[in-house]
Amino acid sequence: MTAPLSPHPRHPHRTAPSLWQRARRSLLTLLTLVAATACQGSGDGLSFFSFDTEVPSHVPPATSAFTPAACPAGLPRGVSVQCGWLAVPEDPARPDGPHIQLAVTRYFSARPNPAPDPVIYLEGGPGGSGVSTVAAMFSEFGALRTNRDLITFDQRGTGSSLPGLYCEDLLEPDYSVEGGDDGDSDDDYLQQLAQCHQQLTAQGHNLDLYNSATNAADVEALRVALGYDQWNLLGISYGTRLALTVMRDHPQGLRSVILDSTVPVEHNLFEDVAANAHRAFTALFDACEANAHCADQYPDLMNALLQALDTMDENPPEPYLTGAVAFEILFQLMYSGSTLPYLPLLISQLAAGNYRALNSMYGQLYSAEGRFPIGMYLSVNCAEEAPFLDLERYEVLTADLPARFREHFSPQQTVDFCQHWPVAAAPALETKPVRSDIPTLILAGYFDPVTPPANGEQVHAELGQSQFMTFADGAHGVSLDPCGLEITLQFLDSPQQSAQQPCLERLAIGPFALLGQRAPIAFAAPTDPLPSAADLLPAPWQTDHRSLLRFVRARRDAVTRGAR
Repeated sequence: MTAPLSPHPRHPHRTAPSLWQRARRSLLTLLTLVAATACQGSGDGLSFFSFDTEVPSHVPPATSAFTPAACPAGLPRGVSVQCGWLAVPEDPARPDGPHIQLAVTRYFSARPNPAPDPVIYLEGGPGGSGVSTVAAMFSEFGALRTNRDLITFDQRGTGSSLPGLYCEDLLEPDYSVEGGDDGDSDDDYLQQLAQCHQQLTAQGHNLDLYNSATNAADVEALRVALGYDQWNLLGISYGTRLALTVMRDHPQGLRSVILDSTVPVEHNLFEDVAANAHRAFTALFDACEANAHCADQYPDLMNALLQALDTMDENPPEPYLTGAVAFEILFQLMYSGSTLPYLPLLISQLAAGNYRALNSMYGQLYSAEGRFPIGMYLSVNCAEEAPFLDLERYEVLTADLPARFREHFSPQQTVDFCQHWPVAAAPALETKPVRSDIPTLILAGYFDPVTPPANGEQVHAELGQSQFMTFADGAHGVSLDPCGLEITLQFLDSPQQSAQQPCLERLAIGPFALLGQRAPIAFAAPTDPLPSAADLLPAPWQTDHRSLLRFVRARRDAVTRGAR
């Protein structure tokens, strides 16, 4: 679910989106989408154009709460799609109080008589744009329209929904590689967050009402407004916590649920993030060691990594490219299964003092970086995570980890940030496991650095009709990979039956043994060229379990240090 709140200003590693999207997205696609969404959240909305879509006859009539509207630029062409706005009360307990507007898109199935229960996709973050993500990854998401319609929306405070909880006017210094920083002190930076909170509050927004429970009420309000008797939830990362909250608070109307890269409601990821990251890196390095080719070419990867990062901190190859920033980029690359084969090669290059590939990734990451609703991110985390944070547990869990992991992911940053973003603490219910008999498919990637398979197993134990599967070659977000999608579609057709797993069996055929399984990772050779940065980097418009501020702050601090 939520991201460890990044960056404490004194830890220049915590800034920028952590993303689950496929790293194979081209830079052209990224820039096209970023251009289309560049004005999100300002109150001006997206740039719009008309889709002359006739709503198919199988679609039930909507209520007056939903208003059809022109679609934003950047949506896929050649599909039947409808866009619109959902009006919901800012406070679900006060239906006659102030209302907010949520951006909605629904893609209609090409079948003449599709199933009456659509799929609704719940975006990660908190803070990601479901509308933008589905549009940008429609080659994957589009398959969900095989037998039913597909719906998504921008959660309250995010994307083009109104209001958008953005703070970029306060938190955007000059990040050009050549330019310097504005020189703000750490305290100034935190005060800027507090100023943004004050400004949003003065505009009439009750930031206590931007959380998972109100998000879940919006999901149910959308189902009712669109006239569906039942539908199926698909959540990825924070979207799984939201899906679990809907299962708990609004189970009526849920036919089935798919949880991909699960965040248990009762789980505090701020406490576990360092241990989870270390587990994922260790799993990858163990996989390399179990492969004769990889073990010979890239020995002792953990020590090579830690020493290379220390060297970069002592003598940054560029003022902005410190060991902390390099570690964060590598952590981001762990999110995608398609980048895993190249990480040993990339680490070996860093150990040899070759920073060209990493520098290119850094530059392309920032060239495509979009805006992010930090206000929504903080409102959720400072209500649902920070009040229940156990710093002593973090110390116990990280006692035997390398200092690089302990310090990089320190949850003390959560405390610092939330002191400057006051919101009411969530009720204790938000720390209790969700129990349900709704048919649920739970998917996990073995190498996931932030929501490990153990999270899915934890939720599986509480759900009476759930199935749990781990993908031996997967990382974060596996439901849209070929095998995950095959199983997802099968489950949607028959959620009461056990999903067959032939593709999981095929995944077990690989070049090396890993914990009793055979994982299909073909590690790159030292002579192999790295793919372009655009092909390796996860899509930067989609944030997930890491704070959007992490990379931004890393760059600010690094450039400032270099200028001194």
